[in-house]
Formats: sequence, C-alpha cells, structure tokens
Amino acid sequence: MKHFLCISILLMLTACASSVPSRQPAQVDVSCVNKFKPIFSSDLYSASVDVMRHHISGLVLFKVMPDSSKRIVFTNEAGVKFFDFGFERNGKIMTHQVMKKLNKRIVVRTLQKDFGLVLMEKIEKEIPSTYREGDNLKFVFGKKKEEERVVTNADCTKLVRLEKGPYAKPQTIARIFSVGVRPPDSIFIEHLNFNMKIKLTHLVR
Repeated sequence: MKHFLCISILLMLTACASSVPSRQPAQVDVSCVNKFKPIFSSDLYSASVDVMRHHISGLVLFKVMPDSSKRIVFTNEAGVKFFDFGFERNGKIMTHQVMKKLNKRIVVRTLQKDFGLVLMEKIEKEIPSTYREGDNLKFVFGKKKEEERVVTNADCTKLVRLEKGPYAKPQTIARIFSVGVRPPDSIFIEHLNFNMKIKLTHLVR
C-alpha cells in the first residue's frame, strides 16, 4: 500500500536519544525471561495497521518451517501479499517477497525489526545484562541504538513490555497478551518516534 511510503520520510525525522540514565545492575537468573518467548506453529492473526491518518487491515501468518526458521506473511483480505519475511535460526532475516510500493529499504527494515522484536529471537542467542528500574527488571540484549529489552515485573513472573532503541529513549515498544496461553492472544506494536501502530489478534481456526 502506498500509505507505507510515508514511513521513509517520518523515520528521517527521528530525534537523537538523550543521555542514558543511571542503571542499577540486578543479580537475577537471566533464564527467567525464556518463558516469555512466544511459541508459534502456524498461527493466523487479524491485522490492523495505523500510519499517521491511514489505516490498513489484513491477515498476518506466523509459521514455523521444518528447519525451525520462521516465516511471517502479511496479506490483505483478498490474499495479496504486502510482505513475506523469513527469520533464520542463525539470526539472518530473509526478504522473500515485498509489494513493490513497500520495497524501500528503510520501510522493509522497520517492519523486520518490529516483528523480530516480537519473536524475541535474541533470548536464545545472547546472555543479557540486567538492570532494576523502579518496580521493573530490564533484560538488555544487543548494543546501543539496536538494544532490545525485555521488561518484567520485579520478580520476573510477568512480562510488562518489549522495547527497542536507546535505553534512555525507546523508539519501539511491543506488548504481548497471552492470558496464560500460547501462541499469544494479541500483539501490539507502537513506534514512539513517529505515529505507527500495529495490532494483531489471534484467529482460532
């Protein structure tokens, strides 16, 4: 959809992050975050995307392939593909198909990072640094501007949100709602540096 093209301009206007606040290291069992990683098999979600004043709806399929890689496919209600991304076990992200009007590097990378954040792939590949911030714990993966953070309550029994971007000024947050079931009942992704929201609701088949 042509509405996605405005992402390219909006991302260019992103403000620089402020200085990193004082971090209070926390001594916790970092493996406690493993239980929050969403588990997909072949799961279909209704999708609602809002970019500025534009609205797009469709279907998003999360599918685990025989080699344990994951595919995420976003189509409209008529089955026309917006994009088809592959997330390999080695961390590489493959672009299998993108609608021509969306095929701008900054747009593709933004969408890939959004869904990569939700998949929480880094949990199995990195040992995070852990910090206490108020009533929450933050498990930090990656480096500097590419940091991804899993935010939990104080005893790591509840997932609060996911964050991406500089520690002091997250650029993207995601919330995963499961109510004790997997795959997630719903997923919400929001950009804080420009107006874009993605809402996914699981469809029982």
